Amino acid sequence: MRERGSGHVWGRVRNENGKTIVGRVRTPEVYGFTADATLVCLDAILSGEAPVGYQTPAAAFGSELVLRCRGTELSVDGQAIRGSR
Repeated sequence: MRERGSGHVWGRVRNENGKTIVGRVRTPEVYGFTADATLVCLDAILSGEAPVGYQTPAAAFGSELVLRCRGTELSVDGQAIRGSR
């Protein structure tokens, strides 16, 4: 059952001029995704990509970290962007 699961995140932002952007992220089953994201971060740390000191994963590796994880999909305003692994 877990192998067929997935996670979904939806967000909408609007600037002071009223322009709105909608984004969606789909991940594989969330426990597996968490494990994969941990390995992606560890690989980046061992490759010297991590800044010094405490950081959240997104602060350390950027907002597109999720796309480095296997099986993720991102769409922004309906334009699909797929993960790199």
